[in-house]
Amino acid sequence: MSGKELLAALNALLNASSAILLVLAYITIRRGATRARSRVMQETEFVDELSPSRSLRVTDGGAELQPTATLVATEALEYQTAPPVNPNIRRHAQLMLAALGTSAVFLVFYLTSYFMYGDRSSGLEPGLFKTAYLLMLASHVLLAMVMLPMIGLSLWHAYRGNWRKHRRIARPTFWIWLYVSITGVLIYWILYHLIPNMAAASPPAGV
Repeated sequence: MSGKELLAALNALLNASSAILLVLAYITIRRGATRARSRVMQETEFVDELSPSRSLRVTDGGAELQPTATLVATEALEYQTAPPVNPNIRRHAQLMLAALGTSAVFLVFYLTSYFMYGDRSSGLEPGLFKTAYLLMLASHVLLAMVMLPMIGLSLWHAYRGNWRKHRRIARPTFWIWLYVSITGVLIYWILYHLIPNMAAASPPAGV
């Protein structure tokens, strides 16, 4: 195995690892969100159970009407503006940072391979398969450039605790990042395994 092939194999492994970490991070945060919503529902049901006694207090004593109404309104506002923290947020952050680390190492290895060995030509003949491959390659490269600032914004909003802005940018970032990671593995498989096997299986020219 040449140096270029070794770096390509390592890059494919890093892309696969990044995709797995992203999926695990997604599952982790979704499960945590489900648990947080369940806790909110349980606490809401508990508050509802106390509502009759509060109504009785309001009915029996007019002086208690305003404080009780204020308390209920404050609790409702807290549920809307400050929902319970996702219990899996720390594990999610760890997985996302691990995915970021693997992608960063991939970028270093890719640039090293590019400057040392250049790009690898597919050698495909014009046709449907080459067109599909080039479309996938173009989307992979384009989205890889687009996702870099999106990842930076997601991290910044998470660091600042701007969770609404973080979720808004993190959702499309996740799917783009996952697509780039998966297509990176597919491109490696096509270039270093599928095309050489196809060339070896085809009869020599002139036969």
